[in-house]
Amino acid sequence: MLNKSKIAPNVRWLFGGLNTLKFSSDIRSNQRSLKNSKKNYLKAAILLLYGLIQILYLYITQTKTGINLKQYNHYVIKADEDHMHQNYHRFVNSDGSQPFIYLEVFNKKNFTSIKKISKYKLLKSFYKNYCIYKQNSDFINSKLNQLVFSKGLKSIAIYSYWCCLFKEISAENKNAVLFSFSPFSLAGYAATCNSMKTIYLAHGLVAKFISIPAYSEAYVYSKEDQTELINYLGHKKIDLYPIACIKNITKHIVVFLGANDSRMTFQDLSDLINFFKKRDFIIIVKTHPANAYSDILNDLSKINHIDKIIRDRQNAIQAINKYQPQFTVGWSSTGLCESLRAGVIPICLSKKANHVVDIAIYPIIRRSISWYDEKDLIDTTLKNPANHRATLNLLESR
Repeated sequence: MLNKSKIAPNVRWLFGGLNTLKFSSDIRSNQRSLKNSKKNYLKAAILLLYGLIQILYLYITQTKTGINLKQYNHYVIKADEDHMHQNYHRFVNSDGSQPFIYLEVFNKKNFTSIKKISKYKLLKSFYKNYCIYKQNSDFINSKLNQLVFSKGLKSIAIYSYWCCLFKEISAENKNAVLFSFSPFSLAGYAATCNSMKTIYLAHGLVAKFISIPAYSEAYVYSKEDQTELINYLGHKKIDLYPIACIKNITKHIVVFLGANDSRMTFQDLSDLINFFKKRDFIIIVKTHPANAYSDILNDLSKINHIDKIIRDRQNAIQAINKYQPQFTVGWSSTGLCESLRAGVIPICLSKKANHVVDIAIYPIIRRSISWYDEKDLIDTTLKNPANHRATLNLLESR
C-alpha cells in the first residue's frame, strides 16, 4: 500500500478515494525525477492549461451575495443526496438554533457565491497546488501515474478555490467549523489545510483509505473505524455515535434494503422472509432513502406477506429503537453495525467475495451471522432466550 504516514496533509487531495488502494509501493521509492519523463512534461502542461481555464471560470462565475461570515459558525457540506448530511441535524444542531450555511459542493453557483475572491488569490492558490502536483505525480507505475494525473485534472481548480474560500472564512471568523460527511471530501482536504476546524460526521461505515483530510474531530459508528482514525489522525478526538442497547427484545426482524437493486438478490430475500415467517416473526422492511420504491421489494410484496414497509427518512437506529427486533438483516448496511451495538443480532446477506465488504474497515462478515453459512446459529439462538446474549458475545469477539 502507498505509505499513508508519508503523505502530507496538503498533498492528500491527490490520493483521496479508493482507486489508489491496489498499489503496494511506497510513494518515495516509487518516484523518479520529472526531467526523466517527457510524458509527465506533457501531462503537467495539459493540467496547467486546463486548470488555469477552470480557475478563471470559477472567478468569473462568482457572485456577491452579501453574506456576513461572522454570523455563521457552521458550514455544512451538502451533496446530491439529502440524507447524507442528516447526522449534522441529528447530533449537532438538532433544535436548529445554530445558524448554518449549506455548501453545495456539486453546485458551482452555490459555493462561488459565499465570498468573492480576488483573481490574484485564486491564481496564487492554483500555482501552489500545481507545484504540489508536480512534486508528487511522477510514478514509475504508469497506472498510478495516470490516476494522479486524472485526479489533478479533475480537482485542482475546485480544490484551489476551496483553499482560498476556507482561508477567507477562517480569517473573518475564528469560530467557523466545517462539517463533512464523506471521508474523501475535496472541501474537507482544503479546509483542514487552511486553518479551518473540520469535523467528520460519518454517514456510514468508513472505507479503507490511503489519505483522508486531517480532521480536527470525527464521529463514527464502529470501534474499528474509531481505532483506525485515531492511529491515522494522531489524536483521540474520535468518538462513537451514541447507541443504547434496547430494553425489550421482540419477535420482530427488520430488513434493511440496499441503495441499489443490483446489489440485492430476490431469491435470498424471499427465502429469508419465509424462514422467519415459519418461526412466527413479524417482518418489517426498511427501504434505503435512495431506493424507496425498490422493484425487488415490489416483487417480494406480491408473493410474501410483509407486515410493515418503512419508506420514510427514519434511520436504522430509529427503526431498531422503535421495533426492538431480535434480528436485523442487510448486505453492507451500517445498520448491521448499529444493530450489534444496540444488542440486536445482525444477519448479513453479503457473500464473502463482495467489493463493499472488502473495502470496509469494519469486519461486516465476522460481526454478523452469515445467511449462507450460519443458518444453524440462528436456530440455536432461537432455542433458548439465554442464547441471544451468547450469540452477541460471539459476534463481538470473533
